[in-house]
Amino acid sequence: MSQRMIKIPSAPAILALLIFQSLFVNCVCSVKKDSEVEPNNVFSAANPLNVGNPMVGFIDSREDRDFYILSVEEPCISDISVSGIKGVNHSLSLWRGGVSPALLKTADDNRKSSPERLKNLYLESGEYYIAVQHGDRDQKNENRETPYTLTCETRVPVAEEFEPNDSLLAANRIQLNTETSGFFSPAYNRLNLEKENLYREEDWFGFSVARETDDPVILTVDVSGVPGVNSELYLLNSGGEVIASSDNGSSGMPEAINNAGIAQDGDYFIMLTGKGYGSNNDEPYVLRLATGAYDRSNEFEVNDSFDRANVIHENSIRGRIDSPNDRDCLLYTPVQGGYHRIEVMPAGLVDLRAVVHDSTGNMLTELNYAGAGEPEIFADYYIGAPIYLTVFSPEALQGVDMAYSCAITPLSSSSAFEKENNNSKENATPLPQGEMLGYISYKGDRDFYIMESPRKMMKELVITGVKGGEIKVSVTDPLGYTLKSVLVRGDSRETIREMIEGRGFIVVDPVKENYDHPYRLQAGGAK
Repeated sequence: MSQRMIKIPSAPAILALLIFQSLFVNCVCSVKKDSEVEPNNVFSAANPLNVGNPMVGFIDSREDRDFYILSVEEPCISDISVSGIKGVNHSLSLWRGGVSPALLKTADDNRKSSPERLKNLYLESGEYYIAVQHGDRDQKNENRETPYTLTCETRVPVAEEFEPNDSLLAANRIQLNTETSGFFSPAYNRLNLEKENLYREEDWFGFSVARETDDPVILTVDVSGVPGVNSELYLLNSGGEVIASSDNGSSGMPEAINNAGIAQDGDYFIMLTGKGYGSNNDEPYVLRLATGAYDRSNEFEVNDSFDRANVIHENSIRGRIDSPNDRDCLLYTPVQGGYHRIEVMPAGLVDLRAVVHDSTGNMLTELNYAGAGEPEIFADYYIGAPIYLTVFSPEALQGVDMAYSCAITPLSSSSAFEKENNNSKENATPLPQGEMLGYISYKGDRDFYIMESPRKMMKELVITGVKGGEIKVSVTDPLGYTLKSVLVRGDSRETIREMIEGRGFIVVDPVKENYDHPYRLQAGGAK
């Protein structure tokens, strides 16, 4: 495994140095230029190329290719470029020298008449071959009048990627809590023949995690935005499995993986790529890898499945939705069975959703009634066994605060609670003497209660309405036919008196929903 270690100075110094050097390379002063000597179309006939001394040559036939040999005395970072040739689509390749030269990198990004460039190539001491030849993106044309200019500049390595680092096996080694830089360059990796990602240029970095306790290490990985590049960021384990990713921003925007929990020691990898073969040879990205202390009151990624669910300790947890595809799966185990208040509160103007599943993964209910910036509430949910709560937001937007808090609180009251789902006569909640609390638990929630009497007698029902809401309460006969109804606005109080023979039903229908506050039913004999 050829993974090169990177030494890290400060990020501002990195950016300043890289941008300055890029500008310096692009500033062509009155430098003496050498000319190629034909024939030089095989390795053994390669022309010597000196660093900083431009070489002028021609693509003067449809079969022509020009080889140059570069001798490197000390390890360095190289920047190799070739100017455009009118009407010619040409490419640029770098080979490691030796008895059997090995192809390291090819730049064939552009169409005819355009330049090509290989940026941030790490060269160890030894000999290298550089080839200028026809590219694959246009028909092969010759030009005997317009020359190309081939230039190679080198510099001392700083805290940056060492190309080629195009695979897990070639990943650059970096340290935790450091910053490094690199370039989205070239646009195409002609050596990547993977069918699903054909020619995709990738930058790989590897690091190790060794925990001092059994708690997970919390990682944050982010990459700065680069003009013209819509970047994608991936975090992978040693087997190459993606454990977290970020693709939220548009072109020129940063990407970040927040609060990734690493619970096993070992090697991990970061992979960067640009969507749509975007590239930028002039402005580097800065990649940051930071650790944080584990705090069990915060969710950590990856928690997008039941087997990876974060445990809700002490009835609450804080989290963040990182993308429209992010699902935060949370596990709650009640101290004892009973009624609980479930509340998911967004920090910003985002529309959150939550789904409750039982311990086997079966969906029980969904909380999706509130608007953007408003909490999703189930005020009287009966929990008798462990449940999973999945929080997400399909409307997640870049630049919007996607943090949230989740609380599942046991309820204690001297009053009885309705038991959902009681939305039919068959599932009606018994209404005893005394007070019963009920809630509008979801949009259109209809609650049935059954009131029984050993003989025909007048019953009195005192109703206290829902603060901030409105309900219609009806008394029906045993078959469900309405005998009397009353509209209760807000938390006002209304009374219904009706003759009940054997049994009757109380039906509560929402007119204006308010999920936060209860209504109260108090049944007794009429005076």
